[in-house]
Amino acid sequence: MNETLGKITCPICGESADLRRCGRGARTWYWVCQCGKITPNLAGGQAWIMEHGRIFGREPPDPDDPAKDPVEDEQVPKGGWLDW
Repeated sequence: MNETLGKITCPICGESADLRRCGRGARTWYWVCQCGKITPNLAGGQAWIMEHGRIFGREPPDPDDPAKDPVEDEQVPKGGWLDW
């Protein structure tokens, strides 16, 4: 089992879930809750995790600091079951 690196509220069941990476140094995040292991592996799903997850030891970004603006690697159309 991979180490829990944060928490996220599951959009399916509404419960707090453990936030983990698929492997050491991996870029893909997933969460585990009563629904099972949920891995949104497209860029939009991963962006949703970064927006809604709380990673341990990470402070929220300063909205007034332009050096910390997120970089989008591709455009993902809105829509779908969870608006990913």
